[in-house]
Amino acid sequence: MEKGFAVAKRTKLFDRVKPPRSVLVLGYRLKIRVVSYLEDSGADLLGAFNGETKTIFLARGCDWKPVLLHEITHAILYLSGSCEGLTQSKEESLVLALEHGLSPLL
Repeated sequence: MEKGFAVAKRTKLFDRVKPPRSVLVLGYRLKIRVVSYLEDSGADLLGAFNGETKTIFLARGCDWKPVLLHEITHAILYLSGSCEGLTQSKEESLVLALEHGLSPLL
């Protein structure tokens, strides 16, 4: 290493033991909260994204890395406006396709 240059160690998002407290997506700081239980219409969830509060929720004990990637993908669609006009089913199909396509790259 050359003298005078400091090398900053960058922490990769998915190279951690525990999920981060926040993540920057499209210029927005999204909070990440681990909660004991998540459900929607009686169905148990592993994760959820709330666009109004810009918060990703992860169920305690879940395999957080793929769940976080999934919820970040929902956030990207929401924050970019790309989910407007999509049914919930169509959005979920797109998110799953992107999640499975991108996960090997991470």
